[in-house]
Amino acid sequence: MTAPRDDSLDDTANRVQMHSEPPPAMEPRLPEGITREAEAFLRQFRVLYSADDVIGKLRDLSKLKVLVLGDTIIDEYHFVRPYGMPTKAAVIAAQFENAEVYAGGVLAVANHVAGFCDDVHLVTVLGTDDSREAFIRSNLRPNITPKLFTQPGVPTTVKRRYLRKFLLQKLFEVSFFDDHPLRPDVEHEVCDHLDRTLGDYDLVISSDFGHGFVTRAIIDLLCAKARFLAVNTQLNSINFGYHVVTRYPSADYVCIDEEETRMACRDRQSPVENLIRPLSRELRAQVITVTRGHHGSLTWRAGQPFAHVPVLSRQVVDTVGAGDAYLSVAAPCACAGFPPDLVGFVGNAVGALAVRIVGNAQPVQPDMLYDFIRAILR
Repeated sequence: MTAPRDDSLDDTANRVQMHSEPPPAMEPRLPEGITREAEAFLRQFRVLYSADDVIGKLRDLSKLKVLVLGDTIIDEYHFVRPYGMPTKAAVIAAQFENAEVYAGGVLAVANHVAGFCDDVHLVTVLGTDDSREAFIRSNLRPNITPKLFTQPGVPTTVKRRYLRKFLLQKLFEVSFFDDHPLRPDVEHEVCDHLDRTLGDYDLVISSDFGHGFVTRAIIDLLCAKARFLAVNTQLNSINFGYHVVTRYPSADYVCIDEEETRMACRDRQSPVENLIRPLSRELRAQVITVTRGHHGSLTWRAGQPFAHVPVLSRQVVDTVGAGDAYLSVAAPCACAGFPPDLVGFVGNAVGALAVRIVGNAQPVQPDMLYDFIRAILR
């Protein structure tokens, strides 16, 4: 006689079997600020490069002699405490708290470069009205040799930003500038100096903000005499629509953002990859980087595939100056012949550190970069 079936035993067995299955694998904990996309990239990157490999190559950049030229900008951050709206005007009323002043524009680029290259020569122009020369000289790294020209009757460019200190929320900006081209006599002095010195440098970086310093005559001289010319033409609220990289007839390395690329190519819709090769032909460029904000960067070198590098950190304090920091270290890498994936990786690593710094309060230090590289490639 068959014993009656006890369904409770089946339930117990099912429960035992269910709990005996191995638990789902825990996903590895990522370093703080590293996205899943970045971790996937880094897994492949680690196969090709170790932290020591990358840092060793970066240390070798110290041998490069670099000339940096472009527009000087003084960045003023005025921190205020908004306390309401006046009853008689639709404006924000705020109490002044404190102000900080930073060496921006080409000054920031020179300071970044000077952390990685021992011999840096800076060429720029100041206005005679409120020149800020003493401040500028005291805020350059000691291994920078400056050549400061003066444009009579105009101010040195100052961009004064008003911010709420909490979360660095920017309220508005006031600029003091004159973006007319250099006077002919000043332009002649600059060209004469460049004609005598360009051949002494392995790399020339044109950090061109479109504020009047880099004239057509200077561009022609750079393109004719620089051994390796790296160019950034920055679009900003002052020059928007009038300042594109194609004003240079040639460049060896171009580093611009996506909007600047689309403006130069007059193309708002096509994939960025489709724009880079035609732009490289027009500029006869060997290497091009397009920075894409939170989408990372895209770097191309002639004869090699595109290198897509995601952002390497989501920790953002202030984005002002991040593109300049990227250019400052990526340009020597491009000049030294780094492959596109390594140029993009180094540039994005520098950018990840730059966005943690308020404005241009300080340059990205080599030791900061090396520690960051060790942390994400371990």
